[in-house]
Amino acid sequence: MDPSKYQLPKAVQRLLGFFCKGDFLEEILGDLEEYHFELEEYPRWQRPFLFWFQAINFIRPYSIREFIDRQRIIYLLLLSNYLKTSIRTLRRNPLSSFINVLGLTIAIGMCVTIYAFLSHDFRIDQFHENKDQIYLTTLELEQNGQLVKYGHSPIILGTTLHDDMGEISKFSRVSKEQTVVKYRDNVHYEEILFVDGAFLEMFSFPLKWGVSRELNDDSSIILSHDMSHKYFGYENPIGQEIEVNMGSEMVKFRIAGVASPFPISHALKFDFLINISNAFKYDLRTSEWGEMIDGTFLQIVDPNDVSTVLLGLKNYITNYNEGVSDNRIESFGLQQFSGLHFASRQLKNELSHDNYYEGRVTLPIAAVLILALACFNYINIAIASAARRLKEIGLRKVIGADKRLIISQFMTEHLVVTAFALILGVLFSLLVILPWFNSLSGIKLAISITDPLFWVCILSVLIVTSLISGVYPSIYIAKFEPDKIFKGTLKFGKNSLITKILLGAQFVIACNAIHTAVVFTQNKEYQNTRSWGYNPNDIVYIRTSSPEEINWITEYAKNSDVITAFTGTQHQLGINKDSVMVQFDTSSIELDVFRLSGQFVDMAEIEIVNGANFSDDSYKQVLVNELLYQRLGELGEFSFSGNSYVVVGVVRDFHNLNFYSAIKPSVILNTPVEDSRYISMKCEEGKSTEFFADLNTSWLEQFPATPFIAGHQEDVWGQFYDQIDIMEEYNDILATITVLIAGMGLYSLIVFNTLARQKEFSIKKIMGAKLSDLAIDVIKRYSMLAIIAMIVGAPMTYFLVKKNLDILFKYAQSVTIGSVILAIVILLSLLLLVIATQVRKISRTNPAEGLKVES
Repeated sequence: MDPSKYQLPKAVQRLLGFFCKGDFLEEILGDLEEYHFELEEYPRWQRPFLFWFQAINFIRPYSIREFIDRQRIIYLLLLSNYLKTSIRTLRRNPLSSFINVLGLTIAIGMCVTIYAFLSHDFRIDQFHENKDQIYLTTLELEQNGQLVKYGHSPIILGTTLHDDMGEISKFSRVSKEQTVVKYRDNVHYEEILFVDGAFLEMFSFPLKWGVSRELNDDSSIILSHDMSHKYFGYENPIGQEIEVNMGSEMVKFRIAGVASPFPISHALKFDFLINISNAFKYDLRTSEWGEMIDGTFLQIVDPNDVSTVLLGLKNYITNYNEGVSDNRIESFGLQQFSGLHFASRQLKNELSHDNYYEGRVTLPIAAVLILALACFNYINIAIASAARRLKEIGLRKVIGADKRLIISQFMTEHLVVTAFALILGVLFSLLVILPWFNSLSGIKLAISITDPLFWVCILSVLIVTSLISGVYPSIYIAKFEPDKIFKGTLKFGKNSLITKILLGAQFVIACNAIHTAVVFTQNKEYQNTRSWGYNPNDIVYIRTSSPEEINWITEYAKNSDVITAFTGTQHQLGINKDSVMVQFDTSSIELDVFRLSGQFVDMAEIEIVNGANFSDDSYKQVLVNELLYQRLGELGEFSFSGNSYVVVGVVRDFHNLNFYSAIKPSVILNTPVEDSRYISMKCEEGKSTEFFADLNTSWLEQFPATPFIAGHQEDVWGQFYDQIDIMEEYNDILATITVLIAGMGLYSLIVFNTLARQKEFSIKKIMGAKLSDLAIDVIKRYSMLAIIAMIVGAPMTYFLVKKNLDILFKYAQSVTIGSVILAIVILLSLLLLVIATQVRKISRTNPAEGLKVES
């Protein structure tokens, strides 16, 4: 056998290559090759054992390579020393340590809370397994020269598409109705969802009890977990019967299923599910193209088929437009369900709402600014406090520490502070901020420790914060020269451009936060006092559902001593209305239609600015608001929805929605008594509360099986005012946090700079300087910087606050220069207060003690 062709086993080569030094390895492998041929003299079964024994025997102490680099061991030992030094430094400098840790704790706590909010927001409706296969049909209408997209659709569209297109595997129409639900003595107005049988197959709403296929039975009903608990407690209600008002009669439905609790992050939900065939059976719906429902969902399994369905939808535009007189559409479309929550802001749709848009935009910005504020504090304080550690730094450099080791030491200190603040920040968020935010917003936010993305974000915050706050001070301090340190000639920090920029940025951020809080406080007062365009005071309304109820409440109002006027209406301001499209020349506009009465116009003191109120019992007359009158130009004939009316009067623009939304062109129709759904009653001043309580008692005695749905007109938008209060509280807290962090950083910076100049101040005092001279000296150091920051920041904060209000409200408090000036005055007052504390301290310091301080 030729020895030159023999190759050692790869396993042996890898083993020896791993353990042996490079300069010994070649010699060892050569010896092993020779030993291999010596083994030919031994029996075949012994050769492998002897060969491997010899191979392992070559691994001797002198041949083993070093697995751990000695330099790495040194750095590990240094790191351990750095940790000890960092902890000692934190203990020796309690003021700066406290301010840095507190600032970072609050900032990180805000970041954790906002992560919980964004995590909740981006997971809305993402738990549905078929979310990427489900599409909502949409339609586009031309309004005021622009295309507006709607989420509702013709009720016949779903069945037509499913029959005509094989690409659609399932479909479900969805229609919402408010009606009476009754089980024994429990009677309430509830929201019913009429859907097709495939609804629970398309959407992931697992049932706690029952089976989903029962939804195909038009005599069955599916309850949500909350509704099951509301009507039946904790018992299993499967098989029991519950009554639902369908049109004009109470119909019994068998409970066939109860859904499991919905995930927290959801927008599409239901209380009761009933097969949509009941809507046709009890004349609630028709099967015509002009009859609209809240939404039609299609399931398209193959993504490549979506374009085919979109192309096919064009064929039905003519069918729809021929079936309606108004609201002619331009196109049909599809919106993927997985993105419906985010798209609903640009989509007029009743099935999903993007209520978190403002928070999604503003909260991350607030978190970044507060975190930046805390980091800026850290940088400035780290640089200023280095004056007390000059000899330590010089001594380390003299005994051999290079810049890399100095940087490593200070970066370790920053990492320790940030890690400590991170732990406290997470606890602060879980124990304080999250509960406060949940109570304020009504959202049930939570943090899951099993969420890997949460830990990725936490580690990212730790790394980014440590780098931002620690890199510059560490590099800056590492440049100090030992000879200048010990000679006392080192000058630093006093004219640092970075320090000035960061301090100026703190002033701007704090000014913006204060200004936002000031404006939202003013806006709260503005919203509370803004007129709705009518007088809601002392008006009580009650909802009716039958002629018997209308007759009873009419007699009750007539016999009451406190009722000065009453009337029946089909709509109630702030609760409901109709919307129609009307063609004007080459464009169409959406009108709000209110079916009220002339008596209600007088009762609510809706001002008529032109023309007159309705004539008695005239149902072909209309009143229009000022916005619509600008289009019409004159009183006279006006047609919409296939009917002709006569405009007899113009009323001042009034709000039907809250101040988030703009007033639309509107018409008021006179409502016949027999069509009334609400009875409105005007009480004598101050007596509406007592009357309401008596009415409640009498109603329950007269109609025990019908819910008492009533209220005060002035309370219709009570939730809106609660939201205004929440906004004010949120911005006040945010401003307080911002000012607290900025104030603490400013205080610490001034303290360190004052200590660094203690000798200078002592000499000035000995030379006869007055307290006012010392105060001016300290003020001059910061006044110009503050003024420049305010000049730069004032226009910026004006723009940002105005933009914020414009996003939230169509009608809001004007942002004035006065509010900017007020914010600046508050911030400058804080600066002067901090300076005053240090000037007082300087004045009380004995000059002799100050001269003993080492520079």
